[in-house]
Amino acid sequence: MSDVSTPLAAYNAMTEDWDLVDALLGGTVAMRDAGATYMPRFPLECEASYNERLATATLFPAFSETVSNLSGHVFARPVVVGDDVPAAIQEQAMNIDLQGSNLTVFAATWFYRALAYGMAHVLVDYPRVQGARTAAAEKALGARPYCTVYAARQLIGWRFGKIDGVPKLTLARLVESVEEDDGEFGTKLVKQIRVLRRGSYQVWRCSGKDGAWFVHDEGPMSVAEIPLVTLYTGRTGLLTAKPPLREVAHLNVKHWQEQSDQDTSVRFARVRLLWTAGADVETGPDGKPKPLQASADSVIGLPTGAQMGVVQGSAESVKVGRDSLDALERQMSEAGAKLRRKDAQFTKTVQQAADDSVTEKSALGNMAQGLEDAIDQVLQFMADWQKLGDGGSVEINKDFDLDSTPDQSMATLITMNGAGNLSDQTLFEEAKRRSLVADGVNWETEQERLRSQPRL
Repeated sequence: MSDVSTPLAAYNAMTEDWDLVDALLGGTVAMRDAGATYMPRFPLECEASYNERLATATLFPAFSETVSNLSGHVFARPVVVGDDVPAAIQEQAMNIDLQGSNLTVFAATWFYRALAYGMAHVLVDYPRVQGARTAAAEKALGARPYCTVYAARQLIGWRFGKIDGVPKLTLARLVESVEEDDGEFGTKLVKQIRVLRRGSYQVWRCSGKDGAWFVHDEGPMSVAEIPLVTLYTGRTGLLTAKPPLREVAHLNVKHWQEQSDQDTSVRFARVRLLWTAGADVETGPDGKPKPLQASADSVIGLPTGAQMGVVQGSAESVKVGRDSLDALERQMSEAGAKLRRKDAQFTKTVQQAADDSVTEKSALGNMAQGLEDAIDQVLQFMADWQKLGDGGSVEINKDFDLDSTPDQSMATLITMNGAGNLSDQTLFEEAKRRSLVADGVNWETEQERLRSQPRL
C-alpha cells in the first residue's frame, strides 16, 4: 500500500548509485561505516581481524576531489548577470536563498551536487506573509521569492502531463527537514514531504502515534507551473539520471579495497616472525606451548642441532601493490579529465546540431551550458512570482579546455609569437586563459603600463 512517502520505482533504481556517491563524499568515516558493502570480508577471515583492517583503512579522496576540481573550472569566474535581468532580481541575486548566498555561491552548490549525483533541483518559492492580502502588501513587508537547492535523493515522486503538446511537470514530492523549537531551549528536526501541483502546494507530516501521514499545511501558488528546475549532468530520462563520474566512483572503491590490502602487505613486510626447529618448547600451566620472546638485548639458548630463523614478507609484493595503486590513481585522473576534452560524439538536440560551435564543447562545457539555461529558468520563475515579465539571462564560464601542461603549451605559443605567427594580444589572452596572468589584468591596461614603463 503506497502513501505520500512511497518513492517511485524509477527513484529506487537510482539509489544504489547515490549510496555509493554518499559514501565517497563522506570520506574515510563514511566508507568505514559502510562496512562490507565496499570492503568485503575475506573467506576464513575472522571478525576481529576484519574489524581491525576496516578500522585502519583510509580513503584516497579521488572522487570528491574530481568533483570539486571540475566544479572549480566552471566557477573560475563568477556568474555574470545580464543587463536584461530586472533590477529587483539583480538585487535579490545577491542573497538568492535568503541565507546570505549570492548567485555564484548558490549556483556552485547546485552544480556540485548535480555533477556528483547526475542531477539536482532548485525550488523557487515565495514565503507566505501573515496578514498580507495583496501583492503590494507582501512587498511592503519584504516578501520576495527565494531559491532552495534540493538533492537528487529528495525528489521521491513526480508526474508529467502533456500541456499544449509539451510534457510538463504536474506533480512533485520533495522530502525535507525543518527545524522547530523544542521546549524552552531546544530544537528538533521534523521530516515532512512537500507536494507541489500546478497552482497549489501541500505539506504532509507523519503522525507520531500511528505513523499515518496528514496534511499539515496547504495553499495556492500564483505561478502557473511548478517552480522546480532540474539541472542534469547525466540525464537518462525525465527526472532520471546517473552520475557522470560513476566509473571514477567505482575505481575509487577498488582503490579503497586495494589500499587496505597494501597496508596489510606493508605491515607484514615490516614485521618479522621468529621460527625455530628442533628446540625444546616450554609449556604453560594450561599445557599450551609458551611463545618465544626475543628482543635486541636478549639471548635465546638453543640445543645442539636446533635452528632459528625469521620469516618476512616480500618487498616485491609491496612494490607490486604500490604499482597497482599508482595505476588506479592514473585511471581515475584520466577518467575525470575526459569531461574536459572536446568531443563531437555527445548527444545533441536539433538546435545544438544546427550550431557547429556546439561540437567544439567538452562534456563539462555542455554541463556548464545546461547550468546557464537552468539559472535562466530560475530567474524566470522569480520574475513570474513578482509579475516582472522576462527574467533575463546569465553567462557561465565555459572556457576550460584541457591543458595539463600549461607551461609547456605556453612555450609553444611564445615560439609562434616570436616567429610572427601569433599576435601579442592573442599570446596575452592565451596566458590569461591558462591562469598564468591574473584575471584582473586586461590587455589595454597592460599596454598602457608597458608604454609608461622605463626602458632599460
